[in-house]
Amino acid sequence: MIELSLPEERDTLAQLFSRMQIQKSRLDALHYGTLAEQVSQRNVEDFLQDTAEIYARVATMYAFGRGDEATLPSTGVSAETFMSAVRNLRLDDELSERAALYSNGAASSNP
Repeated sequence: MIELSLPEERDTLAQLFSRMQIQKSRLDALHYGTLAEQVSQRNVEDFLQDTAEIYARVATMYAFGRGDEATLPSTGVSAETFMSAVRNLRLDDELSERAALYSNGAASSNP
């Protein structure tokens, strides 16, 4: 699908797949024990933030998927979309500080 997409759509899809690969790698490391002994509060918050960002990115694609929009949205995730994902996933308490940073325009702390 990426090869057949418009250049700006390629960026959107590449960003989504990149976030998903990072999340999978982190969770695999946790599952297979390489991180199991050293999981910290920050690790857990990173996992939750990754999940919220992936959710937010996918949510912006719903209109395209339904055929309501002719093109995929831009690569960015707005603070409003991120906050909506946090609320929908019920991660308000766990990500309250990071969500506030995101709302203030701070970049993601994850690669």
